[in-house]
Amino acid sequence: MKHLTGVFRATGTHKAARNRKPVSCTICQKRKSKCDRAKPSCSACQKRGDPNACFYGDASVSGGRQEMQLKVAKLEEMVMRLAAASEASSALASASTESSTSGLSPQRIEEGSNAAYHGETSWEAVFKGIHDIQNVLHTQDESDGDESEILPPSPDIVIGGISPITITDVRNSLPPRHDADALVRVYFNSKFIAIPFVHERHFRRRYELMWSGSHDPNFLWLSIMFSVLGLGAMISKAQTPCPGYVEEPKFYIQRSAQCLVTGEYLKAKPYSVEALMMYAHSRNVTKKDSDATIWSLYSLAVRLAQRRGYHLDAARVSLAITQFEAEMRRRTWFMVQTSDLLFSFQLGMPPMVYQEVCDAGHPRNLSDDDFDEDTEVPESRPPTEPTPMLAWQTKSHLCRLLRRALRHVLRVESPPYEETMALQAELESYHNTVPECFRIRPIASTPLDVPGYTIMHRLIIEISYLKTICVLHRPYLRSEMNQERYRASRELCRATAVRVVELHLEFEHEIRDGGRMHEDRFLLSSLTLHDFLVAAMILCLDLLGSTDITPQVHLQHVRILERAHEVWQERGLHSKDARYGSRVIRATLDRVAVPLSAMSSPEAHSLVNTAYPYTEPTVCGAITDFTMPDMNFSGDYEEFLPLNTIFGPTEGFDWVVHLLSTRLVKEGVASSQRQVGKELIHQELPQNERMGIKKYKTLNKRVATQDNNNNNNKQVMPPSRPSSSNSSANSSPMRLSASQNGR
Repeated sequence: MKHLTGVFRATGTHKAARNRKPVSCTICQKRKSKCDRAKPSCSACQKRGDPNACFYGDASVSGGRQEMQLKVAKLEEMVMRLAAASEASSALASASTESSTSGLSPQRIEEGSNAAYHGETSWEAVFKGIHDIQNVLHTQDESDGDESEILPPSPDIVIGGISPITITDVRNSLPPRHDADALVRVYFNSKFIAIPFVHERHFRRRYELMWSGSHDPNFLWLSIMFSVLGLGAMISKAQTPCPGYVEEPKFYIQRSAQCLVTGEYLKAKPYSVEALMMYAHSRNVTKKDSDATIWSLYSLAVRLAQRRGYHLDAARVSLAITQFEAEMRRRTWFMVQTSDLLFSFQLGMPPMVYQEVCDAGHPRNLSDDDFDEDTEVPESRPPTEPTPMLAWQTKSHLCRLLRRALRHVLRVESPPYEETMALQAELESYHNTVPECFRIRPIASTPLDVPGYTIMHRLIIEISYLKTICVLHRPYLRSEMNQERYRASRELCRATAVRVVELHLEFEHEIRDGGRMHEDRFLLSSLTLHDFLVAAMILCLDLLGSTDITPQVHLQHVRILERAHEVWQERGLHSKDARYGSRVIRATLDRVAVPLSAMSSPEAHSLVNTAYPYTEPTVCGAITDFTMPDMNFSGDYEEFLPLNTIFGPTEGFDWVVHLLSTRLVKEGVASSQRQVGKELIHQELPQNERMGIKKYKTLNKRVATQDNNNNNNKQVMPPSRPSSSNSSANSSPMRLSASQNGR
């Protein structure tokens, strides 16, 4: 058994030590190749081009460690060479900078940090994880950045049809100096339209150097300048006649696009995000109707901003970013994510920004006079004065909550009702953080020393929040959701929609001749108009689709929609979206028309305020815990969405669009609506709330007659609105369709 004892030993078979030293180099030993043992390196290593790797010794145990040490030594040698070269170049650059700046004006001009962000999945992020050469790579970024491969210019498929521009064309496109100065001044004085990431002092320094010709042109900054000129021209033409030397706004906006293409904005250079945002903003503000390409521009701005690391805290991206740049990056990222959110909200699309991968802070409540490039950025001012930056900061806080609400309503499967009410509670809680100076109040009674942009910020904050409530609870207006459990959501949705339309009517009254906001009437952008239109459509949907609406609420909806229809009809003279909206409202009113005598009754007047000026909420105040936080996005952003896409095809509204396009009403709809109307008319009402049940019974008979006509004719044209002459001569009620009785 002696020969088997070693088989079961835990330590294995003992091997005798080999005392003879190897004569081949370590590389040849590992490769098992023949070595001529030449020194300092063998011929095999020389042929491989790696003579420094030739080392004589034992490679069995420590060969891997020695090879690694050799590689580290080579890396350290490379680092030393790079460090020496970088120190020499830095010293030379520093000396040249000092000599050049000493001969120029003391103004400091920054092109912006060239820092780029690479996520953890990028090979560059892994490569930069080598601690020993991080700093060296950082010092070489500037010199290596300009040595990229020179490629022929390719057509810009995003903006499209835009040719590059030369510096000569830029100078020839500028208005006379005094006119250009006036346009710049008008832009920065318009605190509601001016974008916060364009720092006024920094802009004016670059502006002066541009006119003096002592600074190399940056086409991306020139794009920002032309956007400023275009917006200034738009505001000037809306307020007072412009000099003849000032071109139309679209001329300067076109030059802004050309500078974007020439500056190669798609390469995410400094000012690329800001220039693209300003171009999209200027196009959006000057639009009266929808333009789907603007949403694409904002989406592209999101990607460029993420590529430059705007979505992260500046210290996480690069230590070379100054305090001034960090604050401007926060402002820029706020505008980028807000624009993405608003247009996604409007189009019913998921937002591109995910808060889980962002840690950029909110912009601080500071004016441009509070900090500059050569100063430290102080802490935010207290939220006591209604400054524009306080409004932007307030909107920034709600942006994150609004993004959650948007993803909530866009789920493929219906979310739990508990989550809906939890979001509602968070929105109401947020209202407590809105500064008092930005709470909504009557426009007519606002002191004259309060600027128009403050009134607009208050309005947008209120409207945006109310719109969020409407969209959050609108799914529960559908007939299949007519359950007692969802009653609070239905009432809340109705109340907020009515309130939004009331605010719309108030503002329309104040922008007329002699109104408080007449000189600032151009501030009402397509964004806010779209919000107003959504609220009106929700009231139409409630009248046409809900089965639990009371006669009182029915009358309230009809009266306020009559006023809204007049406004949209007037705006339809200049806007196709407004024309379409007025047609939808008119068709709805014709379908659910009520007797004129009922609409003029004292009870009806007590339900709905028929005047334009501001009143306290007629319905909202009756809802428990109905608070109104700020949810603002800038009124400078957003356009109309075609109205037939506001409500999904499965949500009971497409047949109204079908009514407008085909002018046909199927008898099945009329019959079912009439049956619902009978049930509603005969419901028991409190004594003090009865509003002419006898009149409703009369209307019900008219419905039956109308229904019989439908059965005979198979197709019925929707009743036309009575002419003014007929309505004045005849006090009979408006013609009633089969659907009205069900409301």
